[in-house]
Amino acid sequence: MGEQHAHGWRVSRHRLVADATVGVIANPMSGRDIRRLVASTSVFPNAEKASMVVRLTAAAGALGVGSTATARSVNTRPGA
Repeated sequence: MGEQHAHGWRVSRHRLVADATVGVIANPMSGRDIRRLVASTSVFPNAEKASMVVRLTAAAGALGVGSTATARSVNTRPGA
């Protein structure tokens, strides 16, 4: 199979494999605060943020991660 490492990980042909869950906490309102708008820095639309999360979970799956968990916000307004 593969060489056993600490924390339950083992190396199996150039990739790490584990019975792990990757957690993703994404804030759709991040990147839209007044500092970014005033400084003329990049602002990512929500569709691009969702695409980033999809790519992250796909990469985790390609590396052998068994499952991913995402947190979603109940409130859509800051401070609500």
